[in-house]
Amino acid sequence: MREFSTTEEGRHVDRTWRVAVSLLSSLPVRSLRPTSRSVLMLLAFLSVVATWAQSEPWVRHTIELNSRNSVTIDAPSEEVWPRILKVDGWKQGASLVTVDGVLGEVGAVHKAVLGSDDALFYVQDVEIIPSRRRTMKLFMPNGGSLLGFAIYELEPLAEDRTKVSYHVYSESPVPDGLQGDADAVEELQMNSYEQNHARFLAELESLKELIEGGQP
Repeated sequence: MREFSTTEEGRHVDRTWRVAVSLLSSLPVRSLRPTSRSVLMLLAFLSVVATWAQSEPWVRHTIELNSRNSVTIDAPSEEVWPRILKVDGWKQGASLVTVDGVLGEVGAVHKAVLGSDDALFYVQDVEIIPSRRRTMKLFMPNGGSLLGFAIYELEPLAEDRTKVSYHVYSESPVPDGLQGDADAVEELQMNSYEQNHARFLAELESLKELIEGGQP
């Protein structure tokens, strides 16, 4: 009987062995001779080892978006705050529709929609400090994966001005067909950052114009 190791390296090999055995058990090998079964076992084991060698267990095949932008607005944070809670009118892309809880309170859930009532993803307020900070968790519908977090921070400055910062820390799966193409993934990663970083900054500039222009 195979004994399983308690060391980290041993556990890595043990997991590989279990996967190999699982792969073999799904094959119609009962009618094969013992020698043939041994060969299939070895091939399955080597295949899994090769796959694991290319990707450590902690490697995530995702497109990351980590962005920080800020703008200074000539208005006190109390005047800016309502626009941080209700972003329609200056934020591009999807609109947020509250589906659970109360806007401006911790736990409120909003669905992101664009062109239809179907949710692209959901946003939940996990931290609310009035006129100071709003932290949101982004996740996919129907118990889907966590996408990341987005944070608005308001820093009061002298002469009733406010520094508004927007931080995004998120990730999305690498599109099908690109998992093994390192160059394509790198290009997609760079384009995602450049386009979204520029968009976030443009949105903050729109917020600045909106508030300083005195629009309700």
